[in-house]
Amino acid sequence: EGGRFEFTYTPTDAATTPHVITASYAGDTVYLASTDTYSQAVEKRAADVLLTVSPSTAYISQAVTITVSLSDDSTAGTAATPTGTVTFSDGGKNGTFSSDTATLSGGTCSVTYTPAAWDAGVTTISASYGGSSVHETASATSELTVELRPTRTTVTGSTDVLLVRQPFTYNVIVEDIASAGSVTAPVGTLAYSSLQLGADATLVPGVGIAPSASFVYTCLRLPVNLNSDGFDTSVGGYDT
Repeated sequence: EGGRFEFTYTPTDAATTPHVITASYAGDTVYLASTDTYSQAVEKRAADVLLTVSPSTAYISQAVTITVSLSDDSTAGTAATPTGTVTFSDGGKNGTFSSDTATLSGGTCSVTYTPAAWDAGVTTISASYGGSSVHETASATSELTVELRPTRTTVTGSTDVLLVRQPFTYNVIVEDIASAGSVTAPVGTLAYSSLQLGADATLVPGVGIAPSASFVYTCLRLPVNLNSDGFDTSVGGYDT
């Protein structure tokens, strides 16, 4: 009407910008044909990243689930569900992801993460959205508290009363008693001690290697006046 008309243009992606819009008049028996173009700047829509780690506290060697949900965070136009991939990182720690990259489906994706040795403390998990032709890149972080796996050390000795200078072999076992994750035999050094070592007793060897080891303990002497409760009632002196 009056030589003008209007139309609505909705960009579906911003892989290239600006979008060049061309209007062409075909002409008629009175007017010649003509054309014009308009360069429309187009920006990608913003995306919001929600990153969750469950559980938020885990033992070393216990897998946790990491879930990422993305949503359209722009107020203008029609919202669109973000598509593309998300890349995960633990900030250089020793843990492992089931996959470093996951593809969004319906705006969500998930992977598992297993913290490893030397990582007790706080691990910062990062999720980086690579963007698409519709949405800008975005990222989020969440903290995972990593704890050392608990252990139980058991010493098995003689059920009989031993005599002075009667050696006996004691066995030591160290067990992983964590309630979650991969249970493995603890490794490391076992150190043995006794208040009686020296002139009163010997213990050989002084150290062992977990998860199981043994040592030989020998009482060399007892106080002369040791009563039935095991207390020394003498001023000094030993029966050797």
